Amino acid sequence: MKDLFCLYSLSLLTQASAQIDYSQYVNPFIGAEGPISGYAFGGGDIFVGGAVPFGVAKVGLDTYEDNITLSTLNGGYTPKGKATAISIMHESGTGGFPNMASYPDAANNIGTDTGRPGYFKTQLENGITVELSAARHSGIMQYSYPAGEKHVVVDVSHYLPSQGGGYSIQYYIGGEIHLQNHGRYTGYGTYGGGWNEGASMTAILRNASEYAGPFNGRVGALFTWSNSSSSTIRSRVGISFISSDKACNSKNEEIHTHDLNATVSAAVQEWNQDVFSKVRVSTDPSANRMNLVLLYSFLYFMHLMPSDRTGENPLWESRMIRSLIDTWRFEGFMPDGRSGNYNGLVQGSSNADNVLADAYVKGLKGAINWTAGYEEMKKDAEVQAYNTYSYDYPTASVKEGRGALYDWIPLGYVSADRSTRAVSRTVEYALNDFALSQVAQGEAPEDIQKYLNRSAGWQHIWGHNVTSMDFTKFLAPRFADGSFNSTGYNPALCGGCEWSDISYEATPLEHSFVVPHDTETLIQLMGGATAFESRLDYIFQPNTSQQNLGANGAGIDTIMNIGNKPDFGIPYLYNYLNKQFKSVEGNRQSANRYFHDALYGVPGSRDAGALNSWLVWQMLDVYGVVNQDVYLIESPWFEDLNMTINGDLTLRIMATSDGNSTSSAGNGFGREGYYVQSVKINGKQWGRNWFVHGDIMVEGGTIEFVLGDEAKVWESGEVPPSPGHVVL
Repeated sequence: MKDLFCLYSLSLLTQASAQIDYSQYVNPFIGAEGPISGYAFGGGDIFVGGAVPFGVAKVGLDTYEDNITLSTLNGGYTPKGKATAISIMHESGTGGFPNMASYPDAANNIGTDTGRPGYFKTQLENGITVELSAARHSGIMQYSYPAGEKHVVVDVSHYLPSQGGGYSIQYYIGGEIHLQNHGRYTGYGTYGGGWNEGASMTAILRNASEYAGPFNGRVGALFTWSNSSSSTIRSRVGISFISSDKACNSKNEEIHTHDLNATVSAAVQEWNQDVFSKVRVSTDPSANRMNLVLLYSFLYFMHLMPSDRTGENPLWESRMIRSLIDTWRFEGFMPDGRSGNYNGLVQGSSNADNVLADAYVKGLKGAINWTAGYEEMKKDAEVQAYNTYSYDYPTASVKEGRGALYDWIPLGYVSADRSTRAVSRTVEYALNDFALSQVAQGEAPEDIQKYLNRSAGWQHIWGHNVTSMDFTKFLAPRFADGSFNSTGYNPALCGGCEWSDISYEATPLEHSFVVPHDTETLIQLMGGATAFESRLDYIFQPNTSQQNLGANGAGIDTIMNIGNKPDFGIPYLYNYLNKQFKSVEGNRQSANRYFHDALYGVPGSRDAGALNSWLVWQMLDVYGVVNQDVYLIESPWFEDLNMTINGDLTLRIMATSDGNSTSSAGNGFGREGYYVQSVKINGKQWGRNWFVHGDIMVEGGTIEFVLGDEAKVWESGEVPPSPGHVVL
């Protein structure tokens, strides 16, 4: 894979600051550290630096930590880390990735770093102040020096090192840098490893008359100013995966001058216009500032990833849903974890199927070839992907597709003696097949029942005699011969919950609740509504977790672990019992305990914004059920929220007090004032704790809540549907 860049004229200028609006409520450092002060382990793995929404260029400071056992460099930044470089490309909330970098006399960063959308500032111990900003495919760096010589090293061979090595370790392969007049250069670097299982990534540079490097197997150039009277040096960088000419064009078109503040101002304007202004709440002095910071900060983090590289893919061009389908068209399978232009590691299943199905049932038909989309989904369900590489087990592809179809198709489940992650993959394969049944309703009606039946495969590993914590009946590992592996089995444990274990990222006990397409059958198998409610109540109790959570939820002592993505929908299951007030209690418990305006402000990796989106849905008062057109009603955090939907329509969500509350309606923190007493949708009294997409998400409208201090069973209508209801 080729990554091209062009840096133009390291020059000497000054400018004014940019005006901000909603961005004043964004704290880009939330999640920068974990439970140990200053260290990133157990934090959000966030990128900190200059970026625009879904930008390719994410210009930030790279650091490392002396204690590598607590070192996570996924986003490049750690609060107590030692500065190593400034890189042009980063990911956020995921694994790390190689980057091209420059060094302003690299040294430790000191003092307090500052930042806002589109801007980052730090001071190094050698006296240099570094300020960064970015446009879509380009960035600008400003270095303010003390008296004396000024140096900038451009190091093509820099990349983010991987903690402890392993299958995803990154490495530099080779590169060049070509110097031109007036402080200009072009170049390329080739990098391998990382999360994907594809080819290496290469950055290509234009030819020039002077060449610098390699230096001891590395490639770079040293720029020095010895007689300049100015103390400030600025540089502009463009990056491309197509050509160095395109990199230079991006830099010239997006960052016209060496005015850092102009770039910051443009970035802030883009954030406000394209993201923050789409969700509007009161910002007057009486507003809850903590809620404002969490809302707009988490909207910010949600829009850092993925990178919109439309026109920059050296293989093809397309956007979002179409890009998933085109990945299949050109490479054979849709991605699960794509990185660096190639499909990456598959932790569970072919979950791009869920993305397509969710778009389909919500009416996103547009310029999408759904015939091709369904064809690809069907390939995921029927064709075993080539086993390019397997971590800790020889028969499970981790690059793309479903690596255990050799079990799933004949047995209806993933066997524990022939496959790793057998419990969690069985659950995910079932949901993926339900996704196919949903799209088949419009594209291939003859396939509906087949995939609906296969979506019940999770029932094949239901251990009716498995007991844990005074409860019976859980998911359990099952062998290919049909017998259950129950000797010493505890569903509350999963080893390391990693690649070689029976369940990935969450315990089998947690996965036992993750059947969003057939909650009706799940309730029946757990013993009925009363038993189901008791089990839900228990997993929210403190000091019930038996699993060492590691970085995925450090500090969480309940079985319900909001730091693990499989658990996102669990608190909402009370809606299926018509006890919505308990859903609100469970969600507020997780939100109030683990989400804060602080460096350690999220309970684990953001997973490219997934963790942030969970809280934003909370604040909006609704939660979309995957692969369905159903939204579950919760409780709003704001008294009046207006959200732009479908281009130019508005969904307005209002909350008022019932007159008996001791606190204002919409109070996001504390117990009082958030229990739903009644709901109206578009002026009509609403008796269900859910609605469908067509009720209000197509044309817009209003949702009106009356909130109070007392828990109330306000709903009297039917419970949310289970469209995947099948009993084996």
